[in-house]
Amino acid sequence: MTALALAALAYSVAGATKATSIGETRIKEAISKGDLVAHYNGNRPVILAADLASWIESLPTERAS
Repeated sequence: MTALALAALAYSVAGATKATSIGETRIKEAISKGDLVAHYNGNRPVILAADLASWIESLPTERAS
């Protein structure tokens, strides 16, 4: 029997940080500002993988000067 690798459906803030290499502070700021949607399991934010991908795609493609 072989093990199947499942893609993550959702991430904790720490998991999103690890998956994207974007700092925890930046992710929390995006949630606070409403730029990144988070769902809550009690007090813990859970970020859907699709929402995380959409947020990353919305980031600027050019550096701020």
